[in-house]
Amino acid sequence: MTKDPAFLFYSKDFYEGTRMMLPEERACYIDLLIYQHQHDGIIPNDLRRLTMYCSGCSAEVVERVLNHKFEQTADGWFNHKLDHLVNERSTGKPKKIASACFAGLISSRNLTKSQTIKIKKSFQILDFIEENGKLISDESIIKSRVREWFTKMVDQMVDNLAIANANASKEKGKGGVGEKPVSDDREKYYSLTELKAEVKNQFSWRESMCRNYREMDKSFTPKTLETYLEEFFKLISGDGDTERTLKDFQKHFNRWALKEIQKGLKRPGQELKGMDKDVMKKLEKYG
Repeated sequence: MTKDPAFLFYSKDFYEGTRMMLPEERACYIDLLIYQHQHDGIIPNDLRRLTMYCSGCSAEVVERVLNHKFEQTADGWFNHKLDHLVNERSTGKPKKIASACFAGLISSRNLTKSQTIKIKKSFQILDFIEENGKLISDESIIKSRVREWFTKMVDQMVDNLAIANANASKEKGKGGVGEKPVSDDREKYYSLTELKAEVKNQFSWRESMCRNYREMDKSFTPKTLETYLEEFFKLISGDGDTERTLKDFQKHFNRWALKEIQKGLKRPGQELKGMDKDVMKKLEKYG
């Protein structure tokens, strides 16, 4: 990895932190920061050489600045803040590379919202920019690792979806006790006699309708539903209908029943209450 040619310089922090330093001390401080940045983060314990590096500064000035602004270790001196900024910047570029690669892969695939959320939660950026505790600097390696992981995740989700669909296919057509499978029966055409028998077997639908209509009319019961069904069958029979699909019957019955319930709730010269109107709109989707 080539040496980073720059580090962030916060002018306000520098100004506030050097206001009480003499001009030669401030100049020495800048020279020492540059040395640390360009020499692997360590300033050697060699005052004579540092005096040469910090042009125009005496050994006393160099030593004073080191003691005031730097910390000494067995290997030499270093400034904590500069060390933090350099490390942050060095990890910042690999993170941006990994993030950009990941974002591009997300946008290029036609994933569902739930799949996108799941894969984003699983994305741990450090897994792609570090290896054995060391930062990866090669851009191509980072991108390759992200692509490989992303492909595996998508393949796994596709496999899980295929398994789920296969299981659903096995269950499809079984139906409940006394109830026809949903499959193609809702699109099949029935005579009115056959349709009556089929509607009687739709226990879940009938229970759902009773529950939903009761939101509008508290007195609505299963017996009321039977009466409504009988009247509706007479109505369509009188209109000359001889065949209908179950889906079409349920949709038209629901619309007709809602209007009948509305008539029962509506008093002469009055509108339905606000709550009943809301319920009416909500129930329009059923059938």
